[in-house]
Amino acid sequence: MTNSLDAQISLEKELSCIQRVKRSRVLVVVLVCTVMFTDSLLLTLVDPILPKILDSLENPPVPESERQQPGSEFKDGSFESVRDGPDILPRPDVKDDLNYGGKFGYLVAAKGAAQFVCNPFVGHFTSRFGYRHPMLFGSVLLAASTIAFAYSINYWMLMVTRLIQGLASSFTAVSSLGLLADTFRDDEERGKVVGYAFGGLSLGIIAGPVYGSMLYDFVSPKFPFQLLACIVLLSGVAQIFTYQKQTKLKREGASHICKLARDPYIIIVALNIFLLNLDGSVLLAFMPLNLMRLANPPTWQLGIVVLPSSIGYMVAGVIFPRIVKYFPRWLQGLVGMFVSSGTLMALAYSDTFVNMMIVTAFLGLTMGMISTSMQPIFAYLVDIRHSDVYGNVYAISDMSVCLAMFLGPLLGGPVLYAFSYQTLLFAAAVIDLVCAPLSILLRKPTPKNNWISDDEKKPLVDSKSLP
Repeated sequence: MTNSLDAQISLEKELSCIQRVKRSRVLVVVLVCTVMFTDSLLLTLVDPILPKILDSLENPPVPESERQQPGSEFKDGSFESVRDGPDILPRPDVKDDLNYGGKFGYLVAAKGAAQFVCNPFVGHFTSRFGYRHPMLFGSVLLAASTIAFAYSINYWMLMVTRLIQGLASSFTAVSSLGLLADTFRDDEERGKVVGYAFGGLSLGIIAGPVYGSMLYDFVSPKFPFQLLACIVLLSGVAQIFTYQKQTKLKREGASHICKLARDPYIIIVALNIFLLNLDGSVLLAFMPLNLMRLANPPTWQLGIVVLPSSIGYMVAGVIFPRIVKYFPRWLQGLVGMFVSSGTLMALAYSDTFVNMMIVTAFLGLTMGMISTSMQPIFAYLVDIRHSDVYGNVYAISDMSVCLAMFLGPLLGGPVLYAFSYQTLLFAAAVIDLVCAPLSILLRKPTPKNNWISDDEKKPLVDSKSLP
């Protein structure tokens, strides 16, 4: 009898420990960081090696058994080849068409297009049912798209895979940021945990190009996708194990996405998010192609060349959320836009591998500064001007990201083909320069809710607010 009672007490203690773990806010941060890490890892894993993948599908190598010897003829007597080499025809040189007749730009843009279309529906779904179910569903889709990359055998399979990847990113990005904003209501805490979340994202950005290009080149073209799929599935299992039923959000309290999209302050923040990701999409999509045009490097260098931008992004995510008291967020956005314009112009004239790495390090630093300063402002604007349900506002945030990821490659490909790589970067730099002064308007946003106290009305983006 005593042993049975002791076992029951021990079981109750064990269950209470599990419940404490499930209720831990630290666990929420860990899960969100993991989800954002795997999503960004797949993104940056694919982009640098996508030219090689597309080239292997468009121009498959000729098997030894089908190669013709010099001077051979068809059986009907027609002349076939008198080349001295073993191949029938030389494979097209990537220098002759950096965009593969437009196919590369459309392929890169497909992910952003799918993500953009799905975001309003995901925002509505999270406002009604919470954030954990969409985050888990996004992880499942992410694992499926990762596996599909390894086994795509033609261009259209690759296109469908990119669309699934975009759908997965829509669910994971909106739900994870909304979960953080809903869990951490204090402005100071929220700013810090958003920095941690973007630390996970930037870690994926750092690891992705190197991880993908090195394993693709030295192990197997399928192996980086197979390994990442296992990591994503483990993340999904952890979400299931630590699942905690979330209180249903009040649907009537959620601001509609169209109402949020008409808020001028939210438009300015979304514009800054759009522009920094437009720069990033151009960088990831076309700088490896430019390096191939200049030097025809091995595949692993296509990933290494964007590595400094990822490191700069991560450093910014660690530093700038902690100095808001001295360097307010609106000013971070303003300075970041001006500096990114200058670095893009410098990158246009970088013609060596080393020069590209140095300039992209500064570009990544400014991109991280803008990103980590703008995302907390989104949540703060919802607090003071709308209802505190964050799914729709982070749907707008992610729509800005994926619209940039869509338009960057889609418009950049024709510009690159018709003009030059330098023209493309100068166009992006001029847009940043023109739009930068709008960040000044974020210095003191006007609250709409009269019930907010004077202390709560102090803007997080003001220089006197908490870091």
